[in-house]
Amino acid sequence: MNAQMTQVAPAHGYAILVQAFQRAKAAGLKYPALTFEEVTFKLAGDNSKNPGHLYVTAGKKYGSDYYGKVTPAGVFQAAWGCPPFIAEVVKKVGADPLGQSIAHGKKTGNCACCNKALTDPVSVAQGIGPVCYKRFFGGV
Repeated sequence: MNAQMTQVAPAHGYAILVQAFQRAKAAGLKYPALTFEEVTFKLAGDNSKNPGHLYVTAGKKYGSDYYGKVTPAGVFQAAWGCPPFIAEVVKKVGADPLGQSIAHGKKTGNCACCNKALTDPVSVAQGIGPVCYKRFFGGV
């Protein structure tokens, strides 16, 4: 383990979060990500140093503050200097990625999966679009 990483015991839901990204990748998304107000979860590429890991950053752009990663086994490894409130956000999202995605969509009007504005009245009411829901969470 990297000396600058702090391993955090896996929460039950991290496996659910990892599965959502695996489902999105299998559905054909090249760069799946979930974006919330405080953090973005991005799937590391197949040729990256950490394939299958979920990077936790302050945004989607390269060079955004890095907070740590979630391993394919569902363990969050906080980077040195990761603020405690970010670790709490990761725990909340990890425990219920669908619920947090819906809450984000309802609060901000943007889909947590694709980051686009929710414009369809049904999608606005549900907090997530049907395509993203199906790709990440297997719904119809």
